[in-house]
Amino acid sequence: MKVNTYIFTLLIILTTLVACEQTIDLELPAYENDLVLYGVLIAGEQPQIVVTESTGYFEPLNNRDRVKVINNAQVTLNDGEATYELWFDDNMTNYTFYAEIQNGEWGRDSLSLGGYTNNMTIEAGKTYSIEIKHAGRTITGETTVPKKININSASYEIEEFNDPFYGGSTCYQDKKEVNFDDADEENFYQLVANVDRWSFKYCDQFVDGTIIEIDSCSRGKNDRFYPILSDETFNGTNYTYQLYPGFIDCIGGGYRPDTLIELRGYSIYKFALHSVSKELFDFNNSLAMQRNSEDNPFQEPSTIKSTVEGGVGVFASKSAPSDTVVLRVDELY
Repeated sequence: MKVNTYIFTLLIILTTLVACEQTIDLELPAYENDLVLYGVLIAGEQPQIVVTESTGYFEPLNNRDRVKVINNAQVTLNDGEATYELWFDDNMTNYTFYAEIQNGEWGRDSLSLGGYTNNMTIEAGKTYSIEIKHAGRTITGETTVPKKININSASYEIEEFNDPFYGGSTCYQDKKEVNFDDADEENFYQLVANVDRWSFKYCDQFVDGTIIEIDSCSRGKNDRFYPILSDETFNGTNYTYQLYPGFIDCIGGGYRPDTLIELRGYSIYKFALHSVSKELFDFNNSLAMQRNSEDNPFQEPSTIKSTVEGGVGVFASKSAPSDTVVLRVDELY
């Protein structure tokens, strides 16, 4: 099991005490570390819980030393029917990042976070509570795992528009939409899009007269997790979610650019939808606000909303992913 860049970034933010620089000398009291919890239960999977300890503002800033993983806590998970003891697994989470290796040289480094798990399977519709005890401190949280919802359909098209800066030029952007039925209750959703692009420029399209497999010409794959969406404006209705359009290129004289031709011919989009708990929505929303305000002197500072008691962090849940909808762009044109 691997922890992604998103989880690691959250841990960096959560485990750092943010303070303002002072221009006068102060005798600061000793900093008391808080327990930090990051746990998002996913229906159909085993629990993965990361427990760390917050660090003071003046402690080391490098990625490897800042995150203090706790590997000897007592962690229990209760589903209303039974209580499960979680154990620490050194190999549960691992993160590779770009950092200064030595003497000003930068490169890839890795950090093993580990985490707490159990062979149990998380079930949709159940309410789970967690309790973590360590060194006289206790942190607790609760979340109800949402039920799975499927995508009805997905669509893709390339839109044309006039270049707003250079007259006579035509620009292109790719527009993607996903449609699903929203339940008549408070819901929150996160869409995951996997884009697989390949190019026949780097290999022969045919081998002995047979079209080769796409993967042999792959130009790159990437996953994108879109912001968590509240159903406040479309509760209980059929909803079409328009993804942020991606700018392709501009060209004059009415000719479509090579990048457009290649994009039309060689792309696969895979969409999956998660229902997520309110705890995760609140946490992510406050995280986005904090990121937007940290470099803006004209915006009121924002703090990250913790969803646990007795410490800081997030304990939340999401449904199993919807059935994957696959769009091969070369089949649409």
